[in-house]
Amino acid sequence: MYKSEQVAIVIVVEVIAGVFLGPHGLRSGWRVLIFAIAFAICAIGVHLAFQHIGVGRETTRQVRSGILLPSYVLIWEGIQCVLILLVTAVFSRVEQRPWRDYGLPWADAFRRRVWLGALWGLAAISIEIAITYALHGFAFDGLALPPATVARYGIEWGMAFLIVAIFEETTFRGYVLQTLARGIGFWPSALICSALFGAIHINNAGESYRGAVEAALFGLFFCFTIYRTGTLWFAIGFHAAWDFGETFVYAVPDSGLLAKGHLINSSLHGPWWVTGGSVGPEGSAICFGILLLLFAVAALTLRHTPVTQQLPSTVDIR
Repeated sequence: MYKSEQVAIVIVVEVIAGVFLGPHGLRSGWRVLIFAIAFAICAIGVHLAFQHIGVGRETTRQVRSGILLPSYVLIWEGIQCVLILLVTAVFSRVEQRPWRDYGLPWADAFRRRVWLGALWGLAAISIEIAITYALHGFAFDGLALPPATVARYGIEWGMAFLIVAIFEETTFRGYVLQTLARGIGFWPSALICSALFGAIHINNAGESYRGAVEAALFGLFFCFTIYRTGTLWFAIGFHAAWDFGETFVYAVPDSGLLAKGHLINSSLHGPWWVTGGSVGPEGSAICFGILLLLFAVAALTLRHTPVTQQLPSTVDIR
């Protein structure tokens, strides 16, 4: 073999290796892709099995018609939550990184930041409903549940939305966000993850592109809280409490979905910019204003030094 041919082969090998490998091993983009494929294979397999179970078929049918059931959320979202945590645990072991590197320090689980986030979430949805009511876009007419079942449904929905929050925050702002951040910087990673978070909401019955955009902005807000606090726990608390207030307490559409077993009888009426239309509060102009307020208050009050600020802002494939 001629020397020129050997040089050409070496160059080609180096170029190919450079696409996949860097100074610290496999590049972050490929790690995220493998992570996503691993989770997708597990989730698709479980979903197909779920569809063959009687309760799975029935609850899925009702959800597709726009009715959200606590049993569906507890079972299906619970399964997905377990799967994403298992896949994250495997990658944590393989990469020899602690859970803290993915925003989930278990020592902080259900401690101050979770409850602070929950307080923010419930306050934010309550403020939006209050403004909507003042603009004659929200009306309520007594309790929707007999007193004997209020506690049962409240507990079921509370547990359900905590599971949803852990699953969605871990999926979109756990391993994927932190690993991409090591490759392209935190904020480009946050924009990508938030866009994906908004895009998945399009599949909900009653959802619109306007609502999906605001869901993406919520995702960006959650990324901002992670950037400031260094963990997912504030975002998990906020996410769970917002959904709980929106769905169970005020009984309005949550990203286009209505719930069975809510606290009060309520209705939305008026222009979309007040009510959000079929999407619910997350599709209104009021919600956009609430989000701006949340960003401002978070910037002023969440001043902890986070782990994520120590991540490189330039490319680091580790």
